[in-house]
Amino acid sequence: MILIAYDGSKHGQRAIAVAAERLAGPALVVHVLSAAPRAPLATDAMTGAMLDEDAYAARERELRRRAENIAEEGARLARAAGLDAEALVVEESGHRIWRAIVDVAEERDATMIVLGHRGGSALRTSLPGSVSRAVVAHCDRPIVVVPCEREPPHYTSDAARKAFADVAEHSARDHHDELERMAHQEAARRAGLNPRRGIRL
Repeated sequence: MILIAYDGSKHGQRAIAVAAERLAGPALVVHVLSAAPRAPLATDAMTGAMLDEDAYAARERELRRRAENIAEEGARLARAAGLDAEALVVEESGHRIWRAIVDVAEERDATMIVLGHRGGSALRTSLPGSVSRAVVAHCDRPIVVVPCEREPPHYTSDAARKAFADVAEHSARDHHDELERMAHQEAARRAGLNPRRGIRL
């Protein structure tokens, strides 16, 4: 059984696509619900109202519902890509998502774990806390970490898009001119001419 960790992001979607393309067999799409511990005096982030037991319970039900939707979305994507997939939501309360993934892999005897990787700068990806790095460090099962795809450039305005296009056009023209100059020099060299003066050497 292949365990695919899925968080609803495009990186998770790419992990599912790569798993379906390269691997075969039943798959378990796992979404980890990281539940924050209850604070004695907590307020709702949106309204600022104090949270009582009923409010806590309602919030937890909503978080659970969202988590189940994400897990089922991942399973649907996997099934559409050709895998025999089921969804699973697991909860953990210590903000250690990697631990929940490793535990499920052990409990279900997963033959392989597939995770997406968000990428980023060398500094950011080397920092502790990366789920993929932690899973690799704490699990002895085969693991596939799928890198993120290189994204096309994003533009903040039409002016930025035009400026980029102008730079690309000028760069291409300069490159063409340089290639043409080099071709003339090579032709002159083969003809035994001085490429600067046009006289035979």
